[in-house]
Amino acid sequence: MPNFPPLRRYVHGVVDRWIDGYGLHPPFLEVGCGTGVLAAHLGARGWHGTAMDSSPAALAMAQSRLAGAPGITVVDGTLASLEGRFFQTAFIMDVIEHVRDDQKLLVDLGKIFFELADG
Repeated sequence: MPNFPPLRRYVHGVVDRWIDGYGLHPPFLEVGCGTGVLAAHLGARGWHGTAMDSSPAALAMAQSRLAGAPGITVVDGTLASLEGRFFQTAFIMDVIEHVRDDQKLLVDLGKIFFELADG
């Protein structure tokens, strides 16, 4: 998530338009949550879900930021570690360009949602 406040407000505004325009619902999965800024924004909207990252430093900041956010879990792990969890909406923002195998990430994320739809 951008550290430049005007850009952050813009991104949150875009997310809000997606939520309202496409009828998106929680629970959410945020892959690559960083310091938890977007998850905190979603929590302020009353959403619940899971914020995930692989960076120990980012996770520590996200856990601190989201400590008072009811219904938001911060996890370190992989998409495979989410087996059995249910999500309605996924956010992968400012992440794809940092992933070695971005195609695998998208395929694995798709598996989570398609397996839920088939099951």
